[in-house]
Amino acid sequence: MNTSENEMKEFVAVQNTEMQTEKKAPPAYFESSGEFTLPDYMEPVQKVLRLESKVLMPTVSRATGEVQMHGSALHSLIYVGQSGEVAATVLPTDYRFAVQIENGDAPLSVELAQTATSYRLLGPRKISIRAKSAAQVSTYPVTDLAPKTAADGQDDSICCLYQTVRQRTRRCYDPIELDVDERIDASQDAKPIWCDATAAVTDIRVHGGEAQIRGDVYAKVLFCVGTRAKMAEKKIRFDAMLPLEDAGVEGAFAKVQVQSTEVSEEDGAFVVDVSLKLCLCGEGAAEVSVCTDAFSTFAPTEIERVPICAFEPVILRQGVFSVSGSVPGGAFSDAGRIVDTTGEAKIETVKAEGGKIKVCGYGEMQAIYEGEGGYGCGSFRLPFEISFDAADADGCGCYADAEVVSAHTRIDGDRLICDAEIALTVFAERRADESAVVSIALQKDTPYETAKHPICIVFPKDGESLWSVAKQYRTPPHEIARENRLRTGAEPMDLPRTWEAPLLISYK
Repeated sequence: MNTSENEMKEFVAVQNTEMQTEKKAPPAYFESSGEFTLPDYMEPVQKVLRLESKVLMPTVSRATGEVQMHGSALHSLIYVGQSGEVAATVLPTDYRFAVQIENGDAPLSVELAQTATSYRLLGPRKISIRAKSAAQVSTYPVTDLAPKTAADGQDDSICCLYQTVRQRTRRCYDPIELDVDERIDASQDAKPIWCDATAAVTDIRVHGGEAQIRGDVYAKVLFCVGTRAKMAEKKIRFDAMLPLEDAGVEGAFAKVQVQSTEVSEEDGAFVVDVSLKLCLCGEGAAEVSVCTDAFSTFAPTEIERVPICAFEPVILRQGVFSVSGSVPGGAFSDAGRIVDTTGEAKIETVKAEGGKIKVCGYGEMQAIYEGEGGYGCGSFRLPFEISFDAADADGCGCYADAEVVSAHTRIDGDRLICDAEIALTVFAERRADESAVVSIALQKDTPYETAKHPICIVFPKDGESLWSVAKQYRTPPHEIARENRLRTGAEPMDLPRTWEAPLLISYK
């Protein structure tokens, strides 16, 4: 009789049968649109250089069977005015939508993604903006996988085979708000036009029931000296300590989003104030006892199974990585200098092999430049490859989130040299697909016949396990182990790889 992994499951002590699962609602698509009239003190629009939309984290409220969300989107408009000078403004809109969900009391997380932004000039001072976004709502309900029995007084006749699996647990905490500020040196004749910022978590550590989060804010101020537009930038560090309510949290990841930016002038410098919202998710792993098979010594059974998928976290990595590249500058043939560059990161592949995790993708970059014909804009693609050591991740499923948080571009002949900072969060998990027995019903009208002989000698065949023999001869496996002096207990049985001796089975 082979001692397969199946036998190692038979005498595992049943402890926790509650498993946390992730349920994703269908993506919800919504718009945040509006028509705006620029005030008289602003330049009329001659040409739009850049329109970027940022959907802020929503306020979430629960109702029966749904989650209601409302929030704001900020649309940053940079344009060339009719005088030929660069101007900029931020135009806010609101959004509201609802997502149908099950398990309304379960913890949830919300992911927002901008899908498309378009505009239409209705006049020199009037613009219509239409921004489309998608929301992915995930809930994390806890399900008790202990099988339900309908034995009608014959519960003692039911034998269950349990397997212990390690399952990822996740807890999303309420967001907190942070404010940071910094001075950026400027000349006396520099006049601020607009400011913006991005932010990224660079390090997160869990210890003593707390999560220490560190990160950077990349603030920038668009200003003019005379009629020339320039960009000033400053990296601002932030640090936060958040309590963790769950003792089982082994690791964590955080997301930070800029909510608002303001710039003012003070003693020959720009003072930038940035408001942040920080969301923390804690991750751990719990051992869950799952019933994978069952039978009754009294009568045939009807078993209901459900598929389950156990995810065990292996590695969680979060940080900011520097990438650079040289690309053809065809769209910038008349550019003299690059004023500003932004971008959106796209992940193509995430692989774990050779003791490393490799993330490949590209940045969809947009740049504003100044040339002989005035100010213009263009786009280019910046490929990137980021790898780091992860010896335990080989063979795991991996996925990643990425964001361009800073970029600088210069012109080198007929090419563009771009240096960018990519904020990256990488997850690696081991996945095990199983099925769990959730219901056991006895066919009590057709009980098994009483054994004709009180003792049976069984010679197990190759490939059979103690469980398969017990199930075939309708005898509890622990009784077979006791009759044959096989050591059992809370831990799995310690059997040799092969078992050649016969097994004694007693019927009572």
